[in-house]
Amino acid sequence: MNWAAPLLVLPGVGLLIMSTSARYIRLHDELHDVAEHGEMMRNLGFLLRRARLFRNALVTAYISVMLLVSSGLVLGASAALESGSASADIVGNIFAFVGVAVLLASSGFLVVEATLSFDVLEADAKRLMDAGSDASDGE
Repeated sequence: MNWAAPLLVLPGVGLLIMSTSARYIRLHDELHDVAEHGEMMRNLGFLLRRARLFRNALVTAYISVMLLVSSGLVLGASAALESGSASADIVGNIFAFVGVAVLLASSGFLVVEATLSFDVLEADAKRLMDAGSDASDGE
């Protein structure tokens, strides 16, 4: 494997981390809003579960970065020293493979969070529609 190959993934991982961090900050603000105003307490469990999923996604994304950079360093050092060491290549490739696998896990956490987030929105929309139909029935 070319030593730079694992490093080529890093800009995409960086964008994933930035967008996940922004969504995590928004969720953090929403949790504080619930705590301050005491409204939507029924969603508190969902918010905490989503926060855990975001934390797990961020941690695994950071671990992925660490492994991909380590892979690039090991493979780059092996290439620079022109040692062509099979063991260095194996270690570098393992770091790259595990880094991509951990990135897949991070994406999985985000898929679960997005699904949970939609479920909460759908439940709230259903409650609003039911409340609206109950109000119009009483008129």
